[in-house]
Amino acid sequence: MKKVATAVLCLFVGCLRLCADSLLLPTDNGAVLDPVRYLQNAGTERCNGGFGLVRENGTKFHGGIDIKPVKRRLDGEPLDVVRSVADGTVVYANDNGDGSSYGKYVVVEHGSFSMPVLSIYAHLASISASAISGHVVAAGEVIGTVGRTAQGYEIPRDRAHLHFELALRLGDGEEFARWYGGQHFLTANIHDLWNGLNFASFDPLPLLRSGEDFSLAEHIRNLPTAFVTRIFTEYFPPFLRRYGALLDGWDGGPIGGFDVEWTWFGLPKRWCALPPSVEHGRCENVEVVLLQSNWQLSQSACTRETLVRGRGNVLRIGKRTAATLEKIFGGCVKILDSSRD
Repeated sequence: MKKVATAVLCLFVGCLRLCADSLLLPTDNGAVLDPVRYLQNAGTERCNGGFGLVRENGTKFHGGIDIKPVKRRLDGEPLDVVRSVADGTVVYANDNGDGSSYGKYVVVEHGSFSMPVLSIYAHLASISASAISGHVVAAGEVIGTVGRTAQGYEIPRDRAHLHFELALRLGDGEEFARWYGGQHFLTANIHDLWNGLNFASFDPLPLLRSGEDFSLAEHIRNLPTAFVTRIFTEYFPPFLRRYGALLDGWDGGPIGGFDVEWTWFGLPKRWCALPPSVEHGRCENVEVVLLQSNWQLSQSACTRETLVRGRGNVLRIGKRTAATLEKIFGGCVKILDSSRD
């Protein structure tokens, strides 16, 4: 029975990688090929509403894209409606604009793609009455309106925008709760799994611009590799059961860990299962070592703190990478002191 289940899983994953995925635009702004008309300027730098190190002179990471409104009232408030980019299910709607840096936001899970993915719609002025947890949405269905809500401050009217993300969910309830509880934050986690700290986002703009069907799984797996880690563990995390299309080399049996390829911004994009290791043995904690790194991407990775430079300019695993693994594995992650340039 186990071999049959494994064969079915492998066939399922193989099928997923061949599936064609597609996205609609989330608003009526169709100037996706023109960043000046599409991306909202969020401050002093022109067109810094994109994904990546685009804030505070390239030192602050932005995990989504900010989309300009194209319709406004006479007083300047935006009128654009926000639509789901694909068929999916609303998994969370936060109608408290002061309860998150996202302001009012909606999270939709798209389970029919070549691998599940979340779309996040933030800083909304309002959320549609139907956009409640469990509601099945169709591609193009209105879920809210563009706004400028955010925790602790109000986005200026002339910079109102939709913050849009595509992301993977790192931890399940137990794993993420254990990590969050260990951070000694001053506020409780009122958003549970759908807290933005539990998302690993990637740039949605290339997919929105493609205008064609694509394989989301292959797109993520083929993002540039900034560094590779080896993880020693016998635990198979829920993350990989959810995103099995990112996993290679697993036959359904025991494991000794994983080799993981990472993007510079900290998305664990490709996993390869390792056989049980007699040499290493069983470890209670998850132990991680840096295997290799791409020097061309290391500067961005260090700014993002997925990697850090230690004594002698030696690259080491950064705190954001460790935190991502803690959320995925729900336990203590020990960074082994065996780095390479």
